[in-house]
Amino acid sequence: MQKRLIVVVVLALTLQATAWAATEGPNSPTVSANNSPAWTDPDNMHSQASANATGDFNDDVDQITYGFSAVSGTVDGVTVEFDCHKTGSDNNVLRVNLLNVGTCTLQNTGILTGTEDDTYNETLGSSSDTWSCTDLTAANVTDSAFGISVLAQKAGGPNPGAGTYLVDHVRITVDYTAAGGKRRVMTMVIGD
Repeated sequence: MQKRLIVVVVLALTLQATAWAATEGPNSPTVSANNSPAWTDPDNMHSQASANATGDFNDDVDQITYGFSAVSGTVDGVTVEFDCHKTGSDNNVLRVNLLNVGTCTLQNTGILTGTEDDTYNETLGSSSDTWSCTDLTAANVTDSAFGISVLAQKAGGPNPGAGTYLVDHVRITVDYTAAGGKRRVMTMVIGD
């Protein structure tokens, strides 16, 4: 009687590693938090063509819970876009910080335009800008606490008047490199 020995070998080594660039977004926030000093109607930042969120100088609000779920591997960059404008002639800017990703470099928009045109007229970051964050990981980006703080500021000159900061929508896009590989399963039959 002859016996056959069947051996199944799983090659756990990555035989062919691949990595690919991917993008998720643009996604919109679903939660406004820590609104102090308070923007008026900060939830209006959640969708475009709604009424505007209105802010005074030094108003600050967190826009979080963007619903990122596919981001994995290494986060390569974060892009934040605003549909925003101002009233008056002062030097209104928005100061933006990423949340839930460690310490990051704050970024300012340009001086806001005085025209409301339902376009994304202010862009911060890029597909390769990590904002110098100390903990920009896929796990932190997919957490509901990830988002931005939006602070009404100025670029010199007098403090802008009350209610002169107007934000219709904010959205975020995350670029990342997802790593992958292939596992091979080989079956060998020994004997006849």
